[in-house]
Amino acid sequence: MRSVEYEAYAKVNLTLDVVGKRPDGYHELITVMQSISLSDRIMVEVQDQPGIRLVCSAPAVPTDTRNTAWRAAERFLEKAGIKAGLQIVIDKHIPITAGLAGGSTDAAGVLTALDWLYPGKVDRRELFALAAGIGADVPFCLAGGTILCTGIGDILSPQPFVGTWPVLLVKAPFGLSTPDMFRRFDQEKTHARPDHDHFLKALSMTDWPGMAASAGNALEAAAFGLHPELAGIKDQMAKSGALLAQMSGSGPTMYGVFADKASLKFAKETLSVLVGLGFSLFEAETLSNGQAFLGSYEAFELPDFLNLPL
Repeated sequence: MRSVEYEAYAKVNLTLDVVGKRPDGYHELITVMQSISLSDRIMVEVQDQPGIRLVCSAPAVPTDTRNTAWRAAERFLEKAGIKAGLQIVIDKHIPITAGLAGGSTDAAGVLTALDWLYPGKVDRRELFALAAGIGADVPFCLAGGTILCTGIGDILSPQPFVGTWPVLLVKAPFGLSTPDMFRRFDQEKTHARPDHDHFLKALSMTDWPGMAASAGNALEAAAFGLHPELAGIKDQMAKSGALLAQMSGSGPTMYGVFADKASLKFAKETLSVLVGLGFSLFEAETLSNGQAFLGSYEAFELPDFLNLPL
């Protein structure tokens, strides 16, 4: 049996604008996505018995065809013409329904793992085509770093890496429906929208004041209308010294990028009162990659954290 292990990283949106709606109902986006070090651990083992088996450390995560990692494995095997079975284990640390691409990065991690296990079976262009067919954020997670994404988020234009900066994330104890956020966006008359020309120019110079002045998430108004406390968190992040404070994706996670760990620690202490209200705080840093290779093994052992029957 052969197995491989990868770390699959989350993302935040440094900008997010909605610029149109396609006939199929999908919204056209312009967004700058950024990989961060908050991650899930993905383990994939080749097995003799046909079929895909998936287990996950988070009970709320489906372990069948509803799981993006499961679908990624199925589509890779079909494209490569491979009949072998797979065992997929996900050690989940990225919160679900958080706007951080947790499901998408798991799918990207599985594609990367299978590309390592079966080199040359699916070329790079085909791998990204598979990723785009699974979900809009999967191509970004496959590439990672600092990327301008257009289309439905699946057309990638790599940008200069923003560098390594501390990031504080505040995950609310409630979820926000992505379709509902887009419906509310369509109904809104005005939106706070990013200026991408100025943002990309500032990004090229790592000019955080310039980036902050031209950044924005067009879905924030819809989220803040439902949960004004999210706007309060953003304001507190900024008052605590964040270089950039914003909502990621369709929410509800708010994040701040800080100049150093001391500044992040101060903000975290200021916002720690939220923990008693059910919020979760995470520390991370910006990264230039979407996954990291952790190792390959001949023998596969069920990780202790799962303690689940296979």
